[in-house]
Amino acid sequence: MKTEIGILGDGRFAREVELYAVRLGYRVVHFFDGTRKDCHIISGLPYCMGVGNPFVKKKILEQSGCRHFISIFDPKSIYSPSVKVGRGCVICPGVTLTLNVVLEDFVTLDINCTVGHDCSIGKYSTISPGACVSGSVWIGECCYVGTNAAIREKLFIFDEVTLGLNCGVVKSICEAGIYIGTPARLLKK
Repeated sequence: MKTEIGILGDGRFAREVELYAVRLGYRVVHFFDGTRKDCHIISGLPYCMGVGNPFVKKKILEQSGCRHFISIFDPKSIYSPSVKVGRGCVICPGVTLTLNVVLEDFVTLDINCTVGHDCSIGKYSTISPGACVSGSVWIGECCYVGTNAAIREKLFIFDEVTLGLNCGVVKSICEAGIYIGTPARLLKK
């Protein structure tokens, strides 16, 4: 008998996560949509995260009151046994995680992204498809790394930073906001 799970979220990314979960042998029986007042968590059912936006992840988690979580780790990803994965994480197909990577709770690593050695990624953060995080990078909470963005080694990206599509980060970012371009520059606080 397949293990039954729920997914926090009910949008398109939640449906992608459902595909990965089913391939791993789970049976998805519930989607929690925090925008509907008639939607409630099923007590005792483990949930995984199905939302990519860090701020929406945090909000839906708070709204749900959910306490039981699983992480979805697609078998088509490459990872070292030294990788530490928190609760409610989603690692999509084609992700590469090298040595000593730490993923805090509710991190999403989308299709074909790479995270180098000795990196740490904070709660609720999302690394988008094709993004490349070099070694020894620290990414704070509620960060969003856009599609095909690249972060040079040995940098700090502090809390609530959004890196746009194809953004190139060549120095640490110490202020929350939206960054674009190469080298990355602040667009909006």
